[in-house]
Amino acid sequence: MERQSHSSALALFESDLQERRQRLKEQLQAEEQNFIQELQKKKEVEKEEEKKKRRERVIELRERREREREQLVTHKLEQLFRQSSEQRDIETTLRQQQGWAELQAQVKQRKEACDWRMKEQRAFEELWESDRRAKEERHRREEEERRERQTQLQHELRLQREERKRQSLDGDETKLQKV
Repeated sequence: MERQSHSSALALFESDLQERRQRLKEQLQAEEQNFIQELQKKKEVEKEEEKKKRRERVIELRERREREREQLVTHKLEQLFRQSSEQRDIETTLRQQQGWAELQAQVKQRKEACDWRMKEQRAFEELWESDRRAKEERHRREEEERRERQTQLQHELRLQREERKRQSLDGDETKLQKV
């Protein structure tokens, strides 16, 4: 019996040990899978960052090359300009004409702005005057209505007083007739 319990305890221990090994194996596999996924994500991010750096470098090189080309063109144009006095005279004339045209445009723009402000001011003044007249008219009508109400009220009060007097006289006559 002791042997049987010893062998069943051993079998139970073996079974428990197998289950723990299986769980540990599954845990290890899951952790390895997570680790592999994280490595892949990190590699993808690093690749994207590397691509981005390369693109930025290409853009930077293009911009530098374009600046250098523009500087060269500017330098060559300045050389040509210095070499030709006729061209300088033409450039001077063009600059003067351009300056004159810009000045005329500024004067025109200022005049238009001034005209606009004056029109706007006149419109505001007309609105203000219209409002003022409307207020005066409203005030006049209100005053007229107030006077009419007051006149009507006085008329009604006078009628009431006359009615009371008449009733009072009628009442006095009735008393006198009774006596």
